[in-house]
Amino acid sequence: MERRDIHTGATVLQRTYQTVEKSLFSPNPLLRGGAAGALMAAGLLLITLFIGVAGPLLALVVAAAILGGVLILNDADWGFVALCGVAFLVPFASLPFSM
Repeated sequence: MERRDIHTGATVLQRTYQTVEKSLFSPNPLLRGGAAGALMAAGLLLITLFIGVAGPLLALVVAAAILGGVLILNDADWGFVALCGVAFLVPFASLPFSM
C-alpha cells in the first residue's frame, strides 16, 4: 500500500510561497516587475469579479468596511471615531415616522 504524508500539502504550499517571495524580492528588475504586475492583475480580476457578482454598491460597502477595520486595528483612535459615528450619526439615518 502507498503511504501518504499528511504534511505534503504544507510543503507544496510552502514551496509556492517561497517561489512567489523570491520573484517579488528578486534582484532582477524585470522578474520583480513581472511578479508585481501579475499580482496586481490577479487582484484586479478578483475585484472586478466581486463587483460583477455582488454589485457596485455592495462592493463599495465591503471596501469601506475593510478599510475601516484596518484603520481600527492600526490605531485605537479610529475605533473611537467609529464609536462616535455609530452613536451620533446612525440614529439620524432613519426617520421615526413614515412618509
